[in-house]
Amino acid sequence: PPKCTDDGWYLMLRVPEKKKFIGQKRYWTPTYTRLTDGNTLQLFYEKNSTEPFKEVPLQSSYSVSEPTLQAYNDKGRIHTVKIEYVSYKEKRLLRPRAIIDHIPLASTLVKFGTLEYDDLLNFVRAVNDALMKLPAYRDRGTTYIEDEITVEVTDEFRAVVGRTGEIEKQA
Repeated sequence: PPKCTDDGWYLMLRVPEKKKFIGQKRYWTPTYTRLTDGNTLQLFYEKNSTEPFKEVPLQSSYSVSEPTLQAYNDKGRIHTVKIEYVSYKEKRLLRPRAIIDHIPLASTLVKFGTLEYDDLLNFVRAVNDALMKLPAYRDRGTTYIEDEITVEVTDEFRAVVGRTGEIEKQA
């Protein structure tokens, strides 16, 4: 498959997204995926298509799973990642004191794959960056006994280091 480009990624989409009945086969279909300024993933059958066949508007309650490897075909394995809707359920843990824990419940919205690991990492970074910029909101129907805030901090540094150990270029 072609490498990612400046305005999108050549990715495989897992279809159907959810099995409708037992024994239903799933397969990978090639797509060209763009991330718009309006924080929407647009999926096209071809790069030159004008209308997407599917759009996934990103929300602050979505997350991107860690990249994994899974069987693809007789030629090898495919790097995959899921865009998931995450909600939380309170669970009371009975220890010496009653402690309330928040258990994440994730449901898969779409699953992407590619044979090019670097393209997948580039896609994950772009989607995560878009998710971090979205305003956070709380579902009105959800009430908790105890509120909990989890903060995930990631610091990335990319550079080209020369043979002498000096940084030649940083991104």
